[in-house]
Amino acid sequence: MTITLRPATLDDAGTLAELINIASDGLPLALWTRQTDSTRDAMTVGREQVADEDSVFSWTKAGVAVADGRLAGMIMTHLTGDTPGWFTEDTPAVFRPLATLEHAAPATRLIDAVCVLEPFRHRGVASALIKDAEMRPGANGMSFVTHDRNQAGRDFFAHLGYREITRAPLIRADWQTYATEWVLMRKP
Repeated sequence: MTITLRPATLDDAGTLAELINIASDGLPLALWTRQTDSTRDAMTVGREQVADEDSVFSWTKAGVAVADGRLAGMIMTHLTGDTPGWFTEDTPAVFRPLATLEHAAPATRLIDAVCVLEPFRHRGVASALIKDAEMRPGANGMSFVTHDRNQAGRDFFAHLGYREITRAPLIRADWQTYATEWVLMRKP
């Protein structure tokens, strides 16, 4: 299998919305559900947000892997600043602990989400996406946030040289999860 990496395009928005939701264990879908109306379901809202260049979920922050002519996986990253500038009074409570962890990883390239479709898992796609992102680290390296129930993800990132730095309590809101804490991992 040959893996080709490229920046995401607007045409990828639909698949990216699905992958972002999978990578985040349904948290985006819970948030998107709050924005539905009689004409739009939650995934439609998600696709619209991914298509919006100014959205926290924007396709402009993503890279994709293509294998066997199909989109096989994606990674979404952003460079953190010295303060979590995206946090405002209007930020949903569920995101506030994430802002705290982002503040604990200043000047890093934060991996917001990484996901590989089932037929392409365990074939090097996630490693290729992460290694590509690591070629453009922040001044203080790389960071990644996951939750305490994602042991496989934490083990995978530890294998790649990431180490746990700190944790923050997880706020569920409408999100159905057994997780209780967010975990920040960093790689110099």
